[in-house]
Amino acid sequence: MHIRHRQSAVSSSPSIDTASAAVAPGRDPSDIGGVTVTYPRVGLAVVELRGEHDLAGRASLATLLDEVMKRNYSVVVDLSETEFIDFSVLDNLVRADNKARLSGNQFTVQLGTAQPVRVAFETSGLIKYFQCVDTREKARLSLVDDGMGKSKP
Repeated sequence: MHIRHRQSAVSSSPSIDTASAAVAPGRDPSDIGGVTVTYPRVGLAVVELRGEHDLAGRASLATLLDEVMKRNYSVVVDLSETEFIDFSVLDNLVRADNKARLSGNQFTVQLGTAQPVRVAFETSGLIKYFQCVDTREKARLSLVDDGMGKSKP
């Protein structure tokens, strides 16, 4: 897993150290999807997953989501450019959402229209569990801002 961090000019959120996941035996490293974390405003992180994500990147994704959630009030996980996810990614997302709910923060999944990912959410029933949206604009509108840059559930 290759992780890139980009900060918006208005954000003062600290960046998180980047990490790489081990590649499963016999798997081409170029097949592993990338991850980009952006901070559009203070308290909001957008985690974009591109390509394929599976068990090989489970620990790295879990660590990344934990760190991002500790430092931000609202997190959007953008799966609109994700081609494949497995149960380990879904498990990481459920755990992150549970942590957000317990801490009073917001967690939104941007699905987009990628069929394999949408099918994984629909067949698992998680499409009803998560706050899912189709676009970044809908994700932005789903967040409630208290006027101080902090989103509230």
